[in-house]
Amino acid sequence: GHVQQLLLGAGFESIEVLPHEEQVVVSEGQVEMVVEAACRIGAIREVLETNDDPEFHDQIRSAVRAALVGRVQGGQLRLGAAALVVTAKRARS
Repeated sequence: GHVQQLLLGAGFESIEVLPHEEQVVVSEGQVEMVVEAACRIGAIREVLETNDDPEFHDQIRSAVRAALVGRVQGGQLRLGAAALVVTAKRARS
């Protein structure tokens, strides 16, 4: 993959890339924090960068908020989270 090629090119070896998944649970009162975080990363950030209009940004935030609130059950919002855990050793010269 891309990560392995970058690390190999930088002089690393014994590269291991492992997927890691978690379920993140936040209280209903923290939905606004999740909205703001979602707007700073990934696809939502990319959409917001396409248009500087504050009204557009408000509409996107409202849509994200509505989608998240719709997933609240029993006062909790459960979201999936994933990352790649990468380990490598510096190659000896």
